[in-house]
Amino acid sequence: MNNRYLLCSFLLLIWIVFMSACGTKKESLGLEIKKPEELNIIQKKEQLKPNYLDLSKKLIQKGYYEIALNNLKKLSSSHEKDPEVFYLIGLCESKLHKYKDAERSFLKVLSLNKQCARAYNQLGLLYDLEKRHNQATKMYEQAISLNPARPEFYNNLGYNLLILKKIKKAKECFLKALAIDPANKKAINNLAFSYMLLGEEKNAFVLLKKLYPTPVVYYNLGVLYEVMGRWEMAYKMYKKSFDMDPRLKKDKHLALLEEKIKKTLKGNKK
Repeated sequence: MNNRYLLCSFLLLIWIVFMSACGTKKESLGLEIKKPEELNIIQKKEQLKPNYLDLSKKLIQKGYYEIALNNLKKLSSSHEKDPEVFYLIGLCESKLHKYKDAERSFLKVLSLNKQCARAYNQLGLLYDLEKRHNQATKMYEQAISLNPARPEFYNNLGYNLLILKKIKKAKECFLKALAIDPANKKAINNLAFSYMLLGEEKNAFVLLKKLYPTPVVYYNLGVLYEVMGRWEMAYKMYKKSFDMDPRLKKDKHLALLEEKIKKTLKGNKK
């Protein structure tokens, strides 16, 4: 009888402890039992809430910068410490030519995350647009030091150095960009331009042949010579291009170059 009583008491004690533990766990986790219909209503509400960050990214990809910017500004009040939100705001402002606002946004990103290489790169692009080229150089260099695996950082620094007429250093940057991404078209075109500026026309031709058919290569060489102000060479390259592929022909362009060549010859005679 005593044994049976002890066994019942022991089982009752275990049951009480088990029930207490469950109760404690529910309280600590804040669990609340809901009816199935209540759960459905909550799930529907959650589905109706738009993800403004993802939506803004999609709008930016499609070029709707003004709409994306409005969404992101609303979001920024509840995401004051999120560098991604302010990075996207700066990106929109930059695309909308609001350069001072964009600069403030990218600096805000860096105040929240000093390791954000993308923000330094964007500041470099802004400073180049504003002709603050020496400041831009420092921004690109900082971006590369934080993330040396991004080909666009090297390409942007290289272009910046071309502007500053540091051609050999620019060439090195484009080569580094292509070492990371051999198919990077911008870096290939910029490297070809550096070859042209250094008098290495054959290297430029071989490089461009990797991307384009021969008539288009000659056309691009014409563009590069024209940028350099070498009108006669530009004219010859365009002519070669048009002779090989008449579809590329632009008579007005050739006529304009002829005028420039005549003016240059008259200036030389004086």
